[in-house]
Amino acid sequence: MKKELWKTCAVTWLILSSGAPYYMKYNMLLCMIIMSVIAVWGMIKYRCFTISKRIFKSVLVYSFFVFISIFLSGTDGLILNEVLIIFGRLFFLMALCSCIQKEEFYAEYINIMYLISIISIVCFSIMKMWPDTHLPFEMNVSEINWHGTFYYTLGFFNNTTYRNAGVFGEGGVFQIFTNIALFLSIHCEERGKKRTRHIVVFLIATFTTLSTMGFLSMFFVIVSVLYKNRAKMKYYCLTFLVIVAIVIIDFNTGTLSDKLLNQGGSFGSRYDDFIVSWLVTMEKPIMGYGIANTDYLDSFMLNETTNLRMTNPVFVHLQRSNGLGLLMMRCGLLYTMYFIWRLYAFSKNNIVKNRFHAAIFAMVLLMGVFNEPIGQTTIYMLFFFDFSNNYYEKSGLFFVKKYRPRVCLYGYIEK
Repeated sequence: MKKELWKTCAVTWLILSSGAPYYMKYNMLLCMIIMSVIAVWGMIKYRCFTISKRIFKSVLVYSFFVFISIFLSGTDGLILNEVLIIFGRLFFLMALCSCIQKEEFYAEYINIMYLISIISIVCFSIMKMWPDTHLPFEMNVSEINWHGTFYYTLGFFNNTTYRNAGVFGEGGVFQIFTNIALFLSIHCEERGKKRTRHIVVFLIATFTTLSTMGFLSMFFVIVSVLYKNRAKMKYYCLTFLVIVAIVIIDFNTGTLSDKLLNQGGSFGSRYDDFIVSWLVTMEKPIMGYGIANTDYLDSFMLNETTNLRMTNPVFVHLQRSNGLGLLMMRCGLLYTMYFIWRLYAFSKNNIVKNRFHAAIFAMVLLMGVFNEPIGQTTIYMLFFFDFSNNYYEKSGLFFVKKYRPRVCLYGYIEK
């Protein structure tokens, strides 16, 4: 039971530290401390003082990109805290992937997101029907212009959003997590009434985000269902109902037509941001401006002597709405290409063996990072790893792998 508790805590913190403002912005120091405690707790609980060569390789590859990015871009504007946060997340993920198997991860992720989605749907419904209602533990945090509670985000700048953001920053972030959960429920969870409830709740939660990218991602997930179950009429009915629901929502809100056809709103800004990001990336295409050189990048964007001639400070912040563009600027094209490949590799190795389904899942992940600056959060760093699915026999304070050597945290290789 205690071991199951650790898995729940670990996956919960993986989710909350990847887009929830209350935790990853307002309480970042506490978030990192809890993350480190969970990692050490898991290593001690499972006596997992060694890690597989595959996981160790992932840590080395990511560390290489961090150090080479810092080295090539210089230390101007380097934010040491960002570097420490990156390596803190690497330590957490190293412990997570060493102590939990992929099937256990599916179950924990689905259950946690099911609870978060239920809470968000209830809170969203209350705020839609009674806008003047105050939720328990409601607060305004001026430092990050955030308004909400530790379990639900109401909005920014003291305004209540018309979209369901769950515990995350906005609906566009929430839909990434609900679509991942929807895909896992369809392809990885065993059939039954519980699975059906999960799918229905994740669909409702995604609809209430009113996210254009969320609707498109959900459509691709449904396409993967049709491919998997071509002969079953009920899945065609499900697809038809989803499309009808999207059309009805778009007719009343213009979520898709205004943004896609007219290129207005958030889609237009993200498209423009990607173009701007590409132009900036071409100044340093290989390694970018630094994985933790945010201040230096800002000064570059504001510099009138650059080829872009951008003097409007608003561009400095708007360009960050496109996460893929931000990755290119900060980390360069080499990292970005490896990042995209890892999305597919993770999907193929850890989620589904079918290449088409793996490509769909990777596309959903990529659409998420295109939509939001979430590419360097904990959950997207997870995609650089693979879950350990090997069986170990207990030997003293170590777990000894039966078939292959394991790289010890202290630096040597066990035979």
